[in-house]
Amino acid sequence: MPGEARTALFGRPAPCGSAGRRATRHDRAVEVLLVRHAIAEEAGGAGAGADARRRLTREGRRRMRLGAAGVRSLLPAVETVASSPLVRAEETARILAAEYGLPSSARVPLPALAPGARPAAAAEWLRARLGAGGRGVVALVGHEPHLSALAAHLLGSRRRLFTFKKGGACLLELRPGRAPAALCWLMGARALREIGRASRARKGSGTAKGAPGAGGADRG
Repeated sequence: MPGEARTALFGRPAPCGSAGRRATRHDRAVEVLLVRHAIAEEAGGAGAGADARRRLTREGRRRMRLGAAGVRSLLPAVETVASSPLVRAEETARILAAEYGLPSSARVPLPALAPGARPAAAAEWLRARLGAGGRGVVALVGHEPHLSALAAHLLGSRRRLFTFKKGGACLLELRPGRAPAALCWLMGARALREIGRASRARKGSGTAKGAPGAGGADRG
């Protein structure tokens, strides 16, 4: 998609959060990472139940691990990972949380991210978190077209501004008393995997230099 590719290839992530300004005692914001689930199996039967049970494919898991490494390269910390209760979203959330070394308690099921839910419901959950003094970064893992509708809602648009391919992500900044949210960056799944590979290669190179005789091959 043209907008997504342009941001990923030519844009630089906008300075949001602590990376872009000096925080003050009254300066509170929540950075919101929106992530579409990775590639999943085809439904094994008819009905909503069969769709809800779809798991990630082996290739989907492999790609998402690389993509998660790319996300972490752009966004060093995430405090909470909320996901749709559908299996493919939960498994994607688990991969993302593992990349950040988060405990299972940091993963939260959020029905407001399920297909067919109102985008306003997830926005209300975020606003409630912000109103309760929540800070830092919260990741939301969901589905299309709900996720792009949620992004548009948070950005104050009545129409979708972009869509998410499987494994794609964007970062928004939500601040109290300020609507719409700010778009920090938008990345496609392929771009995130490329960043993830580069990040792993750098870490592997550093390990090889620090440990004589250690192999620096990338196993991911």
